[in-house]
Amino acid sequence: MKIYRENDKIYLEPRDQIVGAIIVNPPEIFSIINNTENTINFFNEVLTIFEAENFDGRLIFDLHKVTSITADAIMYMNAIAVKRISLKKDQKVSVIFPENKKMFQLFKKMRFKKIFIRT
Repeated sequence: MKIYRENDKIYLEPRDQIVGAIIVNPPEIFSIINNTENTINFFNEVLTIFEAENFDGRLIFDLHKVTSITADAIMYMNAIAVKRISLKKDQKVSVIFPENKKMFQLFKKMRFKKIFIRT
């Protein structure tokens, strides 16, 4: 995905169209503690997408290829999503959960499905 900056504004490719849905893929080791640089870069990209002038739709976190995840990354992902949809009610956030059953159990223990955003 290309991101453009023009006159202090951010646009996603294609610049002349509204982007309705974007799938983002976090690093395989999705952890601020254990993979700081890649995870922070991922979150910065997500924040940039939300700021884009031509993004108006659904952001999908695709976690199915994640091999390791920690609670800090889950909590930050949720905080970003909650803040965003509280600012723009028409935007939505969804999650494709990890295939690994142990990682999925972490989401359940954190009540992630109950606290995460509407679909």
